Amino acid sequence: MVPITCLLLLCFFVDIGDPLAVLWRLPITTVLICTGIFLLRNWISGLRWMTLLPSSHNQISSLGAFRYIMLGSLYGLILPGALGGDVARSAQVASELSTNKASYVASIWLDRLLGLLSILLLGSVAGILSPQLDHRLNFLLLMAAGLLFFALLVWLAFHPGLHSLLLRLLSTRHEKIHSLLAKLLSNLQELGKYHRAHQHAVWKALGYCVPIHGLAFLAVYLLAGALGIEIGFLALSLFTAISWLVTSIPLSFSGVGIRELSFVVLLQTQGISAELATTLSLGFFSVMMLTALIGAFFLLAPGVRRKQHQRSTST
Repeated sequence: MVPITCLLLLCFFVDIGDPLAVLWRLPITTVLICTGIFLLRNWISGLRWMTLLPSSHNQISSLGAFRYIMLGSLYGLILPGALGGDVARSAQVASELSTNKASYVASIWLDRLLGLLSILLLGSVAGILSPQLDHRLNFLLLMAAGLLFFALLVWLAFHPGLHSLLLRLLSTRHEKIHSLLAKLLSNLQELGKYHRAHQHAVWKALGYCVPIHGLAFLAVYLLAGALGIEIGFLALSLFTAISWLVTSIPLSFSGVGIRELSFVVLLQTQGISAELATTLSLGFFSVMMLTALIGAFFLLAPGVRRKQHQRSTST
């Protein structure tokens, strides 16, 4: 219902035929460069995830981590929000690895929390440093509210009392779900304890976040330049961060509709037409879709999975 509402609102503001016509004229070299940027981004995302795994549990090579990231992106095309890809990646990991499954699944969600925190922080820094940003105070207040919400989310994620209450509610009616959730929450608590004792791993993972999000900001900026949109890199980075956070909420498949509407609302505050904003959002989504479709290679290449399984069983 939400994506349909967003698309209807978008059609109210924009003649959708105009952005599509402009999108077809986007230089193919720009699309390929941006796709390459996103592939590099996914590789670094795999390295960040590996950093968050306790060294005693690590059964995954850098290629294996990249494979799971790419498959998560692929499944994310047909699942709600960015979190849908994480659910699919969790299921893939749990089905393929031989030991410490719950620990790996818990690390995926810890990785997501860290990614949300870092994009909030980098977006806020971009907003503060941007030399030409209309309505700066409003955007910074929005990011501050996001940080407060995130702090609440982290507190809830690691609060043992909330975990106990949730497990009590599920203990009698859904035994299988109760068992799986108990194991996941237990491993999430253990990961929290591990990283409190090994804070260097968290700082290293945060360090990976800079190129991960920076590359995404760069790709959107290159697309905007190819479309003739005049906007500063830092201002566009802020808007990309906000849009990314909004589409992380599992309200529509792959964020379709919500992403486009958020770009229209945000970029119009800087005097950019709804048509160009929609075209940029569609170009952004096209690059993400092309990158994700490359992930189908890992479904069709059994050799990669076999090597991963051999490492899993031999560890």
